[in-house]
Amino acid sequence: MSEVEYRKPRSRGAVRLIVFLAVVVVLTAGGVFAWKFLFNGPKHKDEQTKTYDETITRLDVEGNSGNVDIVAGEGDEIEVETTLEWRGKEKPGADQDVTGKTLKVTATGCEGIDLFGGLTCEVHFRIAVPADIDLKAEVDSGNLTVAGIKGEQNLACDSGDIEVEGSGEKLTVHADSGNVVGRELDATTVKADVDSGDVELEFTTAPKKTRASADSGDVTLSVPKVKEGYDVNIGVDSGDKSVEVKTASDSPRKIDGTVDSGDFTVAYA
Repeated sequence: MSEVEYRKPRSRGAVRLIVFLAVVVVLTAGGVFAWKFLFNGPKHKDEQTKTYDETITRLDVEGNSGNVDIVAGEGDEIEVETTLEWRGKEKPGADQDVTGKTLKVTATGCEGIDLFGGLTCEVHFRIAVPADIDLKAEVDSGNLTVAGIKGEQNLACDSGDIEVEGSGEKLTVHADSGNVVGRELDATTVKADVDSGDVELEFTTAPKKTRASADSGDVTLSVPKVKEGYDVNIGVDSGDKSVEVKTASDSPRKIDGTVDSGDFTVAYA
């Protein structure tokens, strides 16, 4: 006579407990949403556009909570599109000031965090500028995207990703927590570093001096083939190091950098 395995059916008490916990989770989430709505009020939105036709050679942007997009426009005009989003009575703002040939755009009045850790306001910028303008842009919390700018670029984010498409001769990028991605780069001098995140740079023109580093994350550099090769000096504390390009210690084209925890790869584009 074969033995038949007997499984004790799950008790009704256990089933009831699971159902009870699921209901508690749903009600708690709904309660938090309702409380945030009552506490902060409905969401407001205001869109503004301002155009500059005077000669401006430098743009300085300081973002708070919100995304910043900067693109090369047509002609010499600069167009600043600002989107304000907020809850409650305190509306954020944006200051725009021209001093000499420099336009400074600054997000104001947006602390951004409520009692539950959510955003109470955001200030987004989309700015179209002449391609040859010099650019400095910093964002506290949000993503920074730059496309088609041929002037010198100095970009930074505290919390958010930085994406660059196209570049001039000099590019400097730093992210505290976020990824740095560069596509179709023509810069001859590049410095890119992140505290926590990945660095990925793809060059269409062989750079002369490139330094990339990450405390925690991967670094990947894709460069064109050149007859003289590259002088590559990279270090990795914990991770893999891969150099797949022609190297020469006397090459005028320098690539160096470090990764504390992650992989470092240099390969052909």
